[in-house]
Amino acid sequence: MKKRILTLDVIRSIAIVLVVACHSLQQTIPAFNIDGSSQQFVSYSIIKQILAVSVFILGRTGIPLFLILSGYLMIDRPYNNKSYLKHFLLHNLLPLLVCFEIWTVIYELFLKKVFDLHIVLKDYFLSGLFLDNPASKLFSVYLWHYWYIPAILGLYLTLPFLANAIVKSSREVVNLFLGISILFTMLLPEVSAVLSVERKSMVTTTISIGTALSFSAVYFAFGYLIKQGALKRLKSTWLILIASIDFILLLAGSLFLDTKYIVPGRPIFGVWYTSPLLLVFSIVLFELLRRIPETDNLAVFTLFSKLSLGVYLIHRPVQMLFKKYGIVTSGNDIWKFTVLLLGSLVVSYLIAWIISLIPIVRRGLLNVR
Repeated sequence: MKKRILTLDVIRSIAIVLVVACHSLQQTIPAFNIDGSSQQFVSYSIIKQILAVSVFILGRTGIPLFLILSGYLMIDRPYNNKSYLKHFLLHNLLPLLVCFEIWTVIYELFLKKVFDLHIVLKDYFLSGLFLDNPASKLFSVYLWHYWYIPAILGLYLTLPFLANAIVKSSREVVNLFLGISILFTMLLPEVSAVLSVERKSMVTTTISIGTALSFSAVYFAFGYLIKQGALKRLKSTWLILIASIDFILLLAGSLFLDTKYIVPGRPIFGVWYTSPLLLVFSIVLFELLRRIPETDNLAVFTLFSKLSLGVYLIHRPVQMLFKKYGIVTSGNDIWKFTVLLLGSLVVSYLIAWIISLIPIVRRGLLNVR
């Protein structure tokens, strides 16, 4: 049995806290929400603007850390071996699919029963097939985190081919793949997002590159490259310097767009996973965390790491219930953010831990073996 790498548990535990922090900020500072108004943001003091955007940027690194970690662990596996491919399909892909199918039904029941939203039997069937339907549109409004479910399933479906293509290719070919992917799935979308804030024409392309060349695949591929030692020659001091400069650029760029271009009735410009600067920051942060010395003291993170997917799946409904029943309506924004973050983490981990005590439920709902 392979020895568990505790630093990876640390990374996974930090990543889920960052994701929940991002969603907590969106709940307590409406300017960051999809239905928020950028006009609210400019009324904040410069200190509050800097703090809010900094937390948001850090929160946005959560999903990239998960994707880089998946690439780190999953790409260099023997998918050409028929027995291993069968093992992957039956023990990795299928349980993940079953887990997500169950949660899709749970989410629809949750929205229907708790928020009295109109969802019919047909919607359950279409959602189970991951086809667009009225219920899935409700997910984008109420359950923002749901987008990750079809995204990660798509990556797992193409993983055997993608992994073989990366592992068996020369570094030059991999670099070409990453260059094309970053250009079409990160640089162009980021330029378009900035131009849309400035109310200028968006930059689009008619070239179809498919889902295999996605920003998720880019993070996946860099996870593999990190494992192969792509950054090992860089001293930690240089990595900290690169991360600091990159973060300052992200912060300064966001503040500039958020305060100069105000669009009534629209949220402020939010750094998305397609940002090349966020890509660099996430890669460097992952490498720095990976270099934490392995000690037995890190074993405390193992349980938090194993339950991280469960917390991801549970935390948004918990936050919605907090808001529905007025648990985070009093106090200033910092207090509301702190209460929502800690409250949703504690409740989500508690629910996930209780579920994990029942083996068959643990496997089905949390994808924990």
